[in-house]
Amino acid sequence: MSELSSVKNNSFFSFLSISFRYIPNIAVFWILARFWGPDIFGKFSYAHTLANTFLLIADFGFDLLLTTEIARDRKNAVTIFREYFWIKMTLAAAALIGMFLFVYLKSGNIESLLLGFIFGFYMVFNTISNFYVAMFKGFEKLSYDARVSIATNLFLLISAGTVFVLLHGNIYLIALSYVFSRIVGFLFSLRLTRNVMPDISYRILFTDFRGAMRKALLYGLLILSISLLYQLDTILLGLFKSDREVGVYNAVKNLLLVPYIIPGVAYSALLPTLARLFKESRESWIAMNKIFFKIIYWITLPIAVIFFAYPKQIIYFVYSSKNYSSAIPLLGIFSVVLFIRCISDYMGVMLITSNKQKIQVYTAFSGIFLSIILNIFIVPKYGIYGAAFVLLIINIFVLFVYMYNNFEVFYGHIINNRYLLLLLAGVIIALLVHINMQNIFFLGILVVFVLLVGVSFMLFFSSEERSRILEWKVNFNFIRK
Repeated sequence: MSELSSVKNNSFFSFLSISFRYIPNIAVFWILARFWGPDIFGKFSYAHTLANTFLLIADFGFDLLLTTEIARDRKNAVTIFREYFWIKMTLAAAALIGMFLFVYLKSGNIESLLLGFIFGFYMVFNTISNFYVAMFKGFEKLSYDARVSIATNLFLLISAGTVFVLLHGNIYLIALSYVFSRIVGFLFSLRLTRNVMPDISYRILFTDFRGAMRKALLYGLLILSISLLYQLDTILLGLFKSDREVGVYNAVKNLLLVPYIIPGVAYSALLPTLARLFKESRESWIAMNKIFFKIIYWITLPIAVIFFAYPKQIIYFVYSSKNYSSAIPLLGIFSVVLFIRCISDYMGVMLITSNKQKIQVYTAFSGIFLSIILNIFIVPKYGIYGAAFVLLIINIFVLFVYMYNNFEVFYGHIINNRYLLLLLAGVIIALLVHINMQNIFFLGILVVFVLLVGVSFMLFFSSEERSRILEWKVNFNFIRK
């Protein structure tokens, strides 16, 4: 199988995995936001965000490290797994204690306190399951990742749906649905592990503890800093403003999860292959980046254009409530954030696979410092709109740093005038649709997709690239294996 065919299959399985990871969350969050209002949704989404933040401490780079180390040395996979597993469990316990302390000190009401404690256990089982999935990725078994994700999140969807229908949406039981869904994912991962590592062992092994921590430190700082950079806005907003404002803000961020599947797919599918290609053939690494960067650019631009052109229609269509009228201007800002974030994240993949992780760490910590300073001065006065503008500034900052540090490869082999022309076309179409087609929502969406997806496919991609994209063949037998 060719490298491109392999990545295409991996992309399919990553798409399944990430889709099933996001869609049940989006469904649960949507129901809470639409029918329970921004106050309850704000409490729930804030606890969920805290859990995902402390999850970064529990993971601390060992998932990414396990993936890359096994991909490079599969013969010693059992030893690598044993060496990292108990370090990971220690970090998970520390993260749980840290989250409990934070929730106890910060929470001003019993609802927030109980939600925080419940989501603490969600965080623990999530990080354990993620560790096994990272091992599957090291063997480039992304079909296993997809199966775990499907099992985990179908359970979440069914259990949370049952709570909504039969128990009138008790938020504590919904939070417990998240916990038990991660337990299901953990148990399913254990079952699949025997297929890739039949001789797996859990005996404690610390042959090179300092070396393992030194290797993980860079990855841990990388994942922690980058993820915190993009979650810090919600945490700081929760400290300065009410649960209601957090609910409105997160309602808009939640809308971006579906299109954000795209960079998530690229990251998961390409990381093991690009890490190997950079070591084996720099020319192949550049060629792979060239076509996939172009695909992400081409797909995310029309989605950002639609969000920018129709913020009012989208907010009312999704949430059907004037409780979220203040979210309309936010969606226009977040449409730009979405496009910039998708582009810069792929550049981040290029930095990781070319051994430039330190640049990402320095950039992220600089962005975190800038975000804290700006939010402290702006959010108390301007609220959710100030937080959104700060997030936009941070994303622009990251984009320019990544572009600069990918300068040789990016400008020498990837970027050309077609990118600028497509971006200009997107801006013009967004303004024309926003001004002239406000009363014909679905027709406007159709116009955007015809022009920016259909027509641009013929003009943006070369004939060879179009042929390679259309040759996608995927193995659908993964469920039975």
